[in-house]
Amino acid sequence: MKPAELPDADAPWEHRNDRCFQRIRDLFQLAAFYRPFLLCFDQTELYGNSEELARSLGVVLSRLRREAKNHLTVVTANEFPWTQQLFRRFEKADQDGLEDPIHLEGVREAQAKELLLSRLEAWRVPKEEQEQFLGDWIAQMFKGQLMRGARHVLREASVRWSNPPPVTPKALFEAYRQRLLADPKRLDFDPGVFQLVCETVLGPSVGVVVLPLRSGKKGYLSMQWIGSDSDVLLGFETGSHWKTWEAIVREAKRYHDTRQLGHRPTRASLFRTSGQKAIPERSRTAIHDSRCVQVVDLTRAEAASIYAAHDLYADVQQGNQDVPADALLAFLREELKPQADRVLAHRQRPPTLPPPGIPPADAIRAAVQAMKFATLDMLLQRLKTAHPNLTPDLVLEACRNVSTVRVVTSPNSVVLRWIPSASV
Repeated sequence: MKPAELPDADAPWEHRNDRCFQRIRDLFQLAAFYRPFLLCFDQTELYGNSEELARSLGVVLSRLRREAKNHLTVVTANEFPWTQQLFRRFEKADQDGLEDPIHLEGVREAQAKELLLSRLEAWRVPKEEQEQFLGDWIAQMFKGQLMRGARHVLREASVRWSNPPPVTPKALFEAYRQRLLADPKRLDFDPGVFQLVCETVLGPSVGVVVLPLRSGKKGYLSMQWIGSDSDVLLGFETGSHWKTWEAIVREAKRYHDTRQLGHRPTRASLFRTSGQKAIPERSRTAIHDSRCVQVVDLTRAEAASIYAAHDLYADVQQGNQDVPADALLAFLREELKPQADRVLAHRQRPPTLPPPGIPPADAIRAAVQAMKFATLDMLLQRLKTAHPNLTPDLVLEACRNVSTVRVVTSPNSVVLRWIPSASV
């Protein structure tokens, strides 16, 4: 897929979702010429944290069954979260469209012993060590219980074999953070990750009530923190188009003006990470002037903490890490409390000024408007009289933040086009 074929990140989320579903449906249609797709939904336990997410999962599964061909969809889940937190929140029509679930059986004591002996044989462990390792430990595990899950048996055996020191939430969290920092692509902005962490970790860490929110037609603000004397509305916007951010400011002002009548100060907070495209200068100015919107800019290290909290919590929920969920949440809420405090503090950030050496947006806008169409070298020559220390990289960085200038790149050149405001 070429970048031009991807859904526009600045389009409304309903449009992006529909475009993505159309693309999946097209791929499944093409599967008729080769072989069917197998589509798997794993880690579904996390959807149980939100009634809206659980209902959305039911809608997606139902649409796949009704509208897409040449595929098999498999959903995996632990039984308790599935029955108590997910399936019961599906719409009745979506529930009826799912076949009877397949329940995986556990293993009995004799089967567990056979499974572990086969693993030990594969590792060429001597017979006497095998018997010594198993001992009466297997019998104790099955005492008062006919069956155990195979994963539980293997995990317990692994702990018994290696006898590691107890794992603390802090040590696990740091290991997850370092793994994320070593792979910058895994820190690309993911609204779902931020929404889950704000709901389960950041909000409770500062004692607010977390509720869903659907603001306006496009729903740029999707969560609210209800405090004792003020409210914070949260948005998880991926795009950077100036029109999108003007719409966000308008939505925030509407809530601010309405709730102000009830003497409840209200403001909106949105996260941005270092890997995202910069918000245009005019939008930053509008955000600052509104006094009811703040952008919480996160460093790579802060973003890694958010993602590490999400991944570690997901693994604990699925039973992949042997740490009590309550102890983990208590640690994460204390660890990430400074980031939640930043959201509540509403430290207003002044408009960003271009670093020394970067020409102001007005100069670029006027130069490109006069030429209508120019290469990067042409613009560089035109601006060098007033800004002798310019480099191509500085000019290109400034151009990307001017809404009426479109940057078109190719392997051999960079071309700048003037786009009138009415057609942006």
